[in-house]
Amino acid sequence: MDHLSEQAIAALARHLDEAEARIGKELETAQRASSDLPVGEVEDEADVAFDTETKAMGEAMLQRHLAQLRDIAAARERIKAGVYGVCADCGSEIDYARLEAYPTAKRCTACQRHHERLFAPEAAA
Repeated sequence: MDHLSEQAIAALARHLDEAEARIGKELETAQRASSDLPVGEVEDEADVAFDTETKAMGEAMLQRHLAQLRDIAAARERIKAGVYGVCADCGSEIDYARLEAYPTAKRCTACQRHHERLFAPEAAA
């Protein structure tokens, strides 16, 4: 890979490590919080609504964290394969600044914008 030096890849890999550690801590915190929720009879509709919303938020957070962990694993695979920093769509280099801000990026900025326009929820409507 020509455009990213070994030092740049090592720095970006540290970003991936930091993100993975942060997500792990957030998952632990979420698991503790969910285990602190009251179990048993719910007293009224407000309690039912709160319980339902809390569970839904917890599930959404869990799904987001799992997706982030999958993205980190995929970025590490791209590093091993020697294609980290190469856009999966057009094959051009992904700007270092983009990788530094979003180390799991698999598309250059232009291709990511195009992808978001194609797959945005309102585009499906």
